[in-house]
Amino acid sequence: MRPGPLPPAPALGLALGLAACVRVPEVLAPVAPAPAVAELVEVADPASAAAVLVGADPLLRRPRRPEDWVRLPGLEPVAAWAQVAARTQPLPADWWALERAWPGTLAVPLARGARLAELESLLAGGLRPEDTGHVVALLAPLADIERTGPADTRPALDWLVPGAAAPALAPAALAHAERTVLLGWLDGPDLPLRAPAQAMRPGVHDRLLTSPAGALLLARAQGATDPSAGQLGRERLALATYAALLAAGADTDADQARAVGQLASLAEDLRAAGVAVPDRRDGAELAALREAREQLTRDAATADSTGLALVASTGERLRGACPEGACRGLDRVGTLRRAATWGPQAAAAAATWRVIATKEALDSLEVTVERSTFGVGMPDLVDVLLAEGAGPVDLSLLRQRAAGPATWLALTRALGAPDTTDAAPAIAALRALLVRHCDEALGHPLPDRQAEQVRRIRDRAAR
Repeated sequence: MRPGPLPPAPALGLALGLAACVRVPEVLAPVAPAPAVAELVEVADPASAAAVLVGADPLLRRPRRPEDWVRLPGLEPVAAWAQVAARTQPLPADWWALERAWPGTLAVPLARGARLAELESLLAGGLRPEDTGHVVALLAPLADIERTGPADTRPALDWLVPGAAAPALAPAALAHAERTVLLGWLDGPDLPLRAPAQAMRPGVHDRLLTSPAGALLLARAQGATDPSAGQLGRERLALATYAALLAAGADTDADQARAVGQLASLAEDLRAAGVAVPDRRDGAELAALREAREQLTRDAATADSTGLALVASTGERLRGACPEGACRGLDRVGTLRRAATWGPQAAAAAATWRVIATKEALDSLEVTVERSTFGVGMPDLVDVLLAEGAGPVDLSLLRQRAAGPATWLALTRALGAPDTTDAAPAIAALRALLVRHCDEALGHPLPDRQAEQVRRIRDRAAR
C-alpha cells in the first residue's frame, strides 16, 4: 500500500525556508557524523531502515551495514544491496545490475550512493587519464569500455562536457553522480523520503537543497500540497510539451515557418501572464518548463505532480537549461521512464517527451551522418538506447567522429535488431523505434494538439 503524505517536520520546514535563500557553495561540505539517534532506531520497515542507512548523509555514500533486521519482510532490496556491498571489490556493473533488478526501491539510491562514493575516491586528486574508463563505468552502464576502434578518437568523457579538459570533467562527473542519487530517491512513489530529507541541512547540503531533485524530494517528504499550483504546473508543462513537439516535428521549410510563428505566439501568451521568457527560439518552451517544475514541486504530495515535475526538470536537462548546471548525461530518458511510474498523467507526459527525445536524436544522426559534425548528437541517441535496455550500448558509439560499419552494427545490437553494417537498415530500425514510442504516447489521453503533432511525427517516421 502506498503511504500517504508525511506530516510536516520542523526540520524540513526550516530546510525548505532556508534553501530558497542560501548561496550554493562551490563544493559540497563534508557530511557530519551520523546522529546518535540512528543507533536507537528499531528497524521494522523500509522507512526505519532508511533512517539507519542514511544517518547524516542523504547521498548514501557509506551507509551503515545492516544487521539481522535486513531479513525482515519488505527489506529484500536492502538485503540484495548488502550482498553486493559485502563483496571484496564490487564492480560498477554490479551496482547497475542491482538497481535494474530492484527499481523503485531503496536498492536504487543505495547503488547510486555506492558509485558516488567510489567516484569521489577516484577523483580526489583530479581525473587521471588511466582512470577514465573506470569513471565512465561509474557514470553510465556502457559496454566495451576498454575497447578502442580506429574511428574512436573523441575523448571518452566528451559526452559529459564537450571539449572540456580534465580539470573541468571531475567536478562535472561528481555533480552528475550526486544528482543521480537524489533522483534515485525519486525512482518511484513508494520510497521513504523522510530520512534523506531530514539529513539535508542548510549550510552543509546547500547545493542539494537548491537543486530541482533536492527541492522535489524535500517537498514530497514534507507533504507539500497546493492544488492551484499543481494545476498551473500542468498547464505550463502541456504548453512546453506542445512547443517541443512543434520544434521536433518541423521537418520541412513550411513546417519550420509555421512552428516559428506558433512558438512566438506562445511566448507572447506567457509574457502576458507575467512569465519571463528568454529571447531565443525555444524561449517559450524553457520558460514554461521552469514554471511547470516550480509549481508542480509545490504540490509534490500528489504523486502525479511529483512525476510531472520530474518530466519538466528532465525537459530542462534535454534543453541544456537545468538550473543546477551539468545538464548532460546518459540518464535523462531513463529518468522519463521512471517518472511514468508516478501516475497516469506523468506517464502520458513522460511518453510524449520520449517521442521528442527520440525524434531529435534520430534527426541529428541523419543530418550529420555524412558530415564532419557526426557524433555531436550521439550522446542523445545513446541516452535513448540505454533507456530501452534492448541490448548492450558500446562506449565506442560516443567516441566515433565518422560513421562506418562498426557504427551501424553497434546501433542495431543496442536496439536488439538484426545485425547490419549498413546505414539504411540501421536507420530504419531507429525509425521503427520512434514509431513505437509514438504509439505508446498515443495510447495515453493526450491533449488534442499534442496528439496531432505526435501523429504527424509517427506518420513521417513510418514512411
